[in-house]
Amino acid sequence: MTDDPPWLELRATTDAVACSLGGAAFRERLSEFRETFADGYRGHDELARGVRWRFVSRPDLRPRLASLATREHACCPFFHFVLRDVGDETWWEIRVGPAEEALLPALRGLPSS
Repeated sequence: MTDDPPWLELRATTDAVACSLGGAAFRERLSEFRETFADGYRGHDELARGVRWRFVSRPDLRPRLASLATREHACCPFFHFVLRDVGDETWWEIRVGPAEEALLPALRGLPSS
């Protein structure tokens, strides 16, 4: 836990597990995640009903993370995202409700996919 304030927080707005992306848009989003991980990912931490992705803190990466998180939340509003800077890292925390816990292994594995 940290006292560092978030610079972006997107709260879950539904319990319904449904992503509005499909087909080519879904594949494009996965590609964007992979590019972002390749560019600054440092590791992850397990959270209660969630995961924290840790990225190098860089001025050029921060707006890309914010854009990706905002667009991902628009298609998957059941996620709760928090982005914050902690030391020399930017943390992207993702939490889910009890009904979405089955998604956690995919989230934890996304950086290595």
